[in-house]
Amino acid sequence: MGKDRQPITNKVLTNALVYLPDDAVEELADIAEAHKEELTTDFTGKGKKKPESALTGKIDKILVKRNGVINLFGRMLTEVDQANVDGAVQVAHAFTTHTTEIELDYFAAVDDVTAAKDDETGSGHMGTAEFSTGTFYRFATVDLKELIKNLSDDSDIALDAARELAGQFLRSFIESLPQAKKNSTAPHTIPHLVHVAVRSDRPLSFAAAFEEPVRSAGHGGFVGRSVQGIDAYAKAANTLLGPDRVLHASHASLQFDKLEHLGQRHSSFEALVTATVDFALAEAPQ
Repeated sequence: MGKDRQPITNKVLTNALVYLPDDAVEELADIAEAHKEELTTDFTGKGKKKPESALTGKIDKILVKRNGVINLFGRMLTEVDQANVDGAVQVAHAFTTHTTEIELDYFAAVDDVTAAKDDETGSGHMGTAEFSTGTFYRFATVDLKELIKNLSDDSDIALDAARELAGQFLRSFIESLPQAKKNSTAPHTIPHLVHVAVRSDRPLSFAAAFEEPVRSAGHGGFVGRSVQGIDAYAKAANTLLGPDRVLHASHASLQFDKLEHLGQRHSSFEALVTATVDFALAEAPQ
């Protein structure tokens, strides 16, 4: 440590991680700058206030700020009750509709500098990476009533915001891709099938359609039989629960024209999202 530097005698830390919009972070930084002296003074002396007391009552109104992500996915902060937001979105983990095996990829790395020398041979590092591929089923649901409640007390403002947020969430969910090892796998595919339903009762996942793993078709591949499984499960589950609970159903796909139980077919994901959001918000409680 240099002569001009002094050791830090106290640290001010938060009790919990806090998710905030960008503008709220900037406002907190401004407050910290305005109260820099109180926050950086050594408060270990007897009778002196603790560092956090310098901000008492100054940050709660900032901690309750929200953005679209918070209104969709919620937030919990036990120290400030007003900052808590119940999430309107639930997202399930993706899984393959069939059994899959892990492939091991052996790789080696060579130091270009030492490898150029006559007396240096071999690799600088050796290892293996695990890979797998498959046909995945993904599921998410949006509680529009909860989302509208999170957005505003003004019904017109809430509906307009809900239209934008719900639409953007659907588009993002449809086209999102895993990011791990993306440079070495380039997994830039699109879904073969997207099915969206508006229900009056409760969300319905089709995950149970694959409790028995799909077997590949005679010519290979799992997509066709996976789609058939979803179509058949939709018919059985909606018959069991009662078809009147499905207010709207539609789908968009690459090549499957004869899906009898997944609702109207749309030619594009954009048309699917627009039609679904328009219908759902027309039926949403005011």
